[in-house]
Amino acid sequence: MSKHENSLYKWVTGLALPVVIALSTILITWSMERTKVSSEYVHLAISILSAEPPENTESFEQQYALKQWAVRVLDKNSPVRMTEEEKASMLMHTPIRFHFSRADTEQLVRQLDSLRQLPESQAEEEAPNR
Repeated sequence: MSKHENSLYKWVTGLALPVVIALSTILITWSMERTKVSSEYVHLAISILSAEPPENTESFEQQYALKQWAVRVLDKNSPVRMTEEEKASMLMHTPIRFHFSRADTEQLVRQLDSLRQLPESQAEEEAPNR
């Protein structure tokens, strides 16, 4: 290797290392933020599905719309998609009682994210039985 090639090699590797570290840091931060936001949305969805049914019809229609959104959030954050029958069941049965702390919800989202990384057949094997 010539002196010029060696100098160019050192310059490129010296520049590449900080760029790779910066990109890695950005990706890790983005992933952590995404997990945190997903956790907060799952927690909100669970609280909507846990709410007592309203007394009047107008509130019932509003709560039903919110429940539809909550079911979509849970389905999106699950590695195993819900069937239409399961979604309908969640919408019609009230209230669903979950007693998860925010830490429990965050741990659940992390587990769901790790399952989402697996091939579909392996994710179904490792998912909790319903």
